[in-house]
Order: sequence, then C-alpha cells, then structure tokens
Amino acid sequence: MLATQINDLREIRKKKKRKNFFKRAAIVMFIFLTGLILFLTRNNWLPVFDGILYKYRSSVNKDDVLKNFPLKVATGNSFDLITLDDKVVLLSDTNLTKYNRDGEVSSSQQHGMSNPITKSENGRLFVYDLGYSKFIVENRSGNIITKTITDKIVYGEISSKGYVAIVSRSDSYSSLLTIYNEKGDKIFYSYLKEKILNIAFNKKSNGCIASTISAQGGQMISKLYSFNFNIDKA
Repeated sequence: MLATQINDLREIRKKKKRKNFFKRAAIVMFIFLTGLILFLTRNNWLPVFDGILYKYRSSVNKDDVLKNFPLKVATGNSFDLITLDDKVVLLSDTNLTKYNRDGEVSSSQQHGMSNPITKSENGRLFVYDLGYSKFIVENRSGNIITKTITDKIVYGEISSKGYVAIVSRSDSYSSLLTIYNEKGDKIFYSYLKEKILNIAFNKKSNGCIASTISAQGGQMISKLYSFNFNIDKA
C-alpha cells in the first residue's frame, strides 16, 4: 500500500514537471514568434515611434535645449515672435530670423521694412510694411512673393492657400482691397468708401468677407461686404 502511494506521488510530480516544461516552452515560442514578426514588419511600425522618440529625447535631454534657449535679443529692439510649422520666427526692426526646434538659426535676412507686421498660415509666412508699400510671402522653401505697391498698406491678411489680401489707402479713396493669388498675381480689386478693419477668407480662398466702419450723421456705421474673386477686375 505504501509503495503504491509513493509511485502515485512520483507520477504526479512527473506530470507537473511535464506541464511546467510545456508551459515554459509555449511562452518561449510565443516570445520568439512575436519577435520574429516584429522584426519582419519593422518597416511598417518603426516610423510610428519617430515622433515619440524625438519628443521623449527633447523632454528629458534638457542640457541640449539649454544650449540655445532662451533666445537672446538685442536690448531696445522691438520684435515679434511667431511659430511657423516646426520653426520659430523672430521679426525684429531689421531682420527676419528663423530658428529650428533646437534653437539654432536656420536662416536670417534683412527685410528692409520700417514697420513690419508678420502673420503665418498653413506653412506660409506673410510680412507687410504697415504705413508703407512692401510685402513678402515665404513658404517652406523660401521667398515666393515680393511686392512693392504704389499706395500705403494699412492692413493685410493671408489665406490657408496662400492668397494675400492687401488693403491700401490714398488721397483718392478710403480703402482699396487687392487680392493676390499664391503666385503673386493680382486677381481682384475693389474700391470702398469705408475703412476696412478686417478680412476673412473662405475655405477655398476664392472669396472673402470684409468688415468696414464709417461715420454717418455723427454715428459710427459698421458693414460687411462679401467678395467673389471669380469676377476678374484686374
């Protein structure tokens, strides 16, 4: 009877060992197959982690960031700071300087403007000389439009497709709205008696809404004008 119990215990232990062996073997095989699949498909999933790895490196490697930040600007200069895609653009009295996300200067140029105003939209940089006659537009590759008009610029706006609205003024009229396409060609203009305060392009950039203000009978009157650029007046 005792011998039988001993044999039964030995058989139970053998079964348990075999069970544990097969379990470990299954785990090893699963890990091996998973690693093999990941290796064979690495070109499909590795790019997903590029941005994550960069953000992690940027957030934890503070020594690299501190090499170039904070940016130092000459004392006494007025400046404007905006973002353009993954760059920071610094507009000073004399220069237009672009910094990459590591704080390194990627480009710098003199803009030649007296009172520059800058805006960015969908990867394009728009700068106009308030009270003067020059404006420029740059895309990711560089300068694409440089214009000098006859009258003084009082307001400017850029659309998501790179169309530019320039509002100018002279002794002959209160507001002249001129529209340029993404290549810098003049495609539309309209004279208004009222002062234009703001321009809003539609989604397709083939039209816009202009808000205006004027004085009438001692009161301030505000109006909205809708323009369709398909009507060629240029």
